[in-house]
Amino acid sequence: MDYLNIVNVIIIVAGILQGIILSMLFFIRKCNNKTANFFLALFIFTLTVQLVLKLATKVWLLHELNFAYWMSYEIPFLHGPLLYCYIKSTLTPLRLFKWNNLLHLIPFFYILLVKTMSTILPDLHLPEFFMPFFVSQPILHGVVQLISIVVYSLASIRLIERYKTGLKQEELIINLVQLKWLKQCIQVVLFSVIGIIIAIKVLWFVYPAHTNWRLVFSGLTILIYWISYKALSNPGIFHFHSNELKLVDYPSHQIMNNNIEVTSTVKYYNSRLGEDQLSDILSSLEELMEQHKLYTDPQITIELLSLRLKISRHHLSQAINDKLNKNFNEFINEYRVKEAMRLLKDTQFDQYTIASIAYSSGFNSLASFNNSFKKYSGITPSGFKKERLSAH
Repeated sequence: MDYLNIVNVIIIVAGILQGIILSMLFFIRKCNNKTANFFLALFIFTLTVQLVLKLATKVWLLHELNFAYWMSYEIPFLHGPLLYCYIKSTLTPLRLFKWNNLLHLIPFFYILLVKTMSTILPDLHLPEFFMPFFVSQPILHGVVQLISIVVYSLASIRLIERYKTGLKQEELIINLVQLKWLKQCIQVVLFSVIGIIIAIKVLWFVYPAHTNWRLVFSGLTILIYWISYKALSNPGIFHFHSNELKLVDYPSHQIMNNNIEVTSTVKYYNSRLGEDQLSDILSSLEELMEQHKLYTDPQITIELLSLRLKISRHHLSQAINDKLNKNFNEFINEYRVKEAMRLLKDTQFDQYTIASIAYSSGFNSLASFNNSFKKYSGITPSGFKKERLSAH
């Protein structure tokens, strides 16, 4: 085994190990949108399986388990549908997501079934109409796979654009980070999968020469580690709160021209506010926070809240400082701690980890959660949970 092959094996093994860990974390992770996490975990798992099969071909699989080797050629048919289902389940409220979207996976399993039967049972002569026309033609097979990933990527982008058109300006700004992540995900996956499809077809024609093309499969490892980096550096992007914003039912008397009506007393921009006006701003702010739980969005800022309330940032900051004697971060984190305490008291969330409670409450780091929780309650989150459990 030459130097490049050794490097390739090491990179693939690293991708396999990370893919197993990451997919399991998304499978078992407790969050508001389990369906989206399920599809993301499944997508990462398919990347891992493809790496496993590619590694196995270097050892014994090519000669000992031929049908499983051929399966690796069909896995790119899964990437597009799973990416699409992840995007759609992220943007769609759980009660509106239809599980018939899994029908997008039928082509992969049908092709896999036909090829497996023809490999295991070579004497079985299937009628021609059972065999997809492109399966036995490598170039056409690759073209169909390229069309699949491109079409599903474009369909996913269209979902995002349609979703954005249904948002009001303030909602769009609040969800900007999550929407940016989804677009980045589509772009990175698209280019990675296109590279893999091309590499598979090149290897098909040139094997056993030019095996350095196998280095392209390192792109799957890079993709897995890129998703891992995103999950660690900004876990809030996997806690999409846009559905809560869109599904809120406002009483009819609070709606005016498709916007939430804001009392005229909070629309001040150029004059110093009196005590009554500050109280009105604070009342509107607290009502907004309690009704729509905006504090559970880790990306929320004072600028976004001031936009939502249709007042200046300066006046909102003044109301929080003067009336509550707090700064904005203290104000938001107090709501988040109260939400975390509510979840920790609820027996339905007993299986949630402390980290899951933290992220569900709006914190984007465990350290910040622990510090804020102890500051406001005088006890750590784990200690609070233990006290609740021992009381029962």
